[in-house]
Amino acid sequence: MRKYFKHLGVIILIKVAVVTLMSNYMFPKNLRIKPNASLVQHQLLD
Repeated sequence: MRKYFKHLGVIILIKVAVVTLMSNYMFPKNLRIKPNASLVQHQLLD
């Protein structure tokens, strides 16, 4: 069970890192396309 939870934590950390990187790249350049960026984030989290 511990190994499984560790694995899950790593996956969540990677997803969070990807989302933050994507938002950092997307928001400053495309401030008008904020809804699309948030939709992408929701898809990544699911």
